[in-house]
Amino acid sequence: ERFLSVRSVCPPRDATGASLSDASPLDVLRFLHHRSKAGRTQVHGFKCAQFGKSGLHDCGCPRYFAAGTVDSYVGMLRAIFNDAGRKFHHNPCDSSDVKGWVKACAKEQQRHRVPVKQAKPTFSTHLRLLVKEIMFRLASLSPSEPFLPARFLLLRDWAFFLIQWFSGDRAGDLGRALGKEVVRLEDGSLLFNHTVGKTIWSADGQLLVVPKVDGDSALCPVAAFDRYTSACKVAGINLCEGCLFPPTAS
Repeated sequence: ERFLSVRSVCPPRDATGASLSDASPLDVLRFLHHRSKAGRTQVHGFKCAQFGKSGLHDCGCPRYFAAGTVDSYVGMLRAIFNDAGRKFHHNPCDSSDVKGWVKACAKEQQRHRVPVKQAKPTFSTHLRLLVKEIMFRLASLSPSEPFLPARFLLLRDWAFFLIQWFSGDRAGDLGRALGKEVVRLEDGSLLFNHTVGKTIWSADGQLLVVPKVDGDSALCPVAAFDRYTSACKVAGINLCEGCLFPPTAS
């Protein structure tokens, strides 16, 4: 909104809409271009000595947002316009121009061999601190506190991060896991049979075994899973008919 209010007083050729209600797809592209200048992904020319290398260099090649960040920005903007009443065909983020911009950013960075940034790994010390914080927040909740949203979120994330750690799976794929994909093995371990994901498209899916951790119930993914699913069952939330780790809305 600040960007629109400032740019709306520019000369006609460069002016934007004055508010969210009258912003156009071109205004969205202008905003993305404006914000992308603060990016930390450097796109090197084919003749640049740093071509294909990660990090920032003093070669003078331009810096932009990573293609995934641009896509994330468009998603957030789409939600903002929806909340402002511009749903369905009236949302400027759904235009072919904006979608083409997102695809062009990804294609450009692929052509110029921009290394894909991997998520920073969570080490065991960080995992222990995270679990400790979740346990502290759960203990701080009043006994009369309703299950949704605070208690649900803490139990869900406790199970999610532990399963993520011990399975080594992509966070995106685990986030799309369905409750019906989980089977308990005879030794108490959990078997995840993923069938859909960014890197999983085969009909056979991908099997992931999540083991029990004896001697430390706080870091045991199976114990966290049982704690989470049991609480959801008592609260009347059926995880077998949808996502195992469903997102929440405000």
